Amino acid sequence: MIDETTALAERFVDAAWNRHDFATLDELAAPDFSVYYPLFPAPVKGASDFKKLLAEFRAGMPDLAFAFRHLATQDGTAIFRWDGSGTHTGELLGIPATGREVRWSGISVVEVAGGKVVKEWGEEDALSALRQLGVVPT
Repeated sequence: MIDETTALAERFVDAAWNRHDFATLDELAAPDFSVYYPLFPAPVKGASDFKKLLAEFRAGMPDLAFAFRHLATQDGTAIFRWDGSGTHTGELLGIPATGREVRWSGISVVEVAGGKVVKEWGEEDALSALRQLGVVPT
């Protein structure tokens, strides 16, 4: 049996990162929603800016996909481990297309309150991703 926090968080991260489902994002994101990962140039504030960032990721890696594995939920916070992959065929985060396939992993923490996602933040293996893109020497 999956609790309400886990179900909502799973639905949100899948809609955002895999299905590019902006209607679900609008439905589930709190008005003061924010998201942060070290690979991002700055914290993202609001669903509108998050959708722009997701569109940039999708344009830079059209085959972008994530496998989410639930680790734990406590109170209003769900934690996921994930593996991401995609082929860098367009500009992404200011990096010109390389045509390289990239695989990286990370952990996401999703905070839920009042039936809405308030925050998503995490840590990813950004160094590995940047090395695979040839941006950082190995």
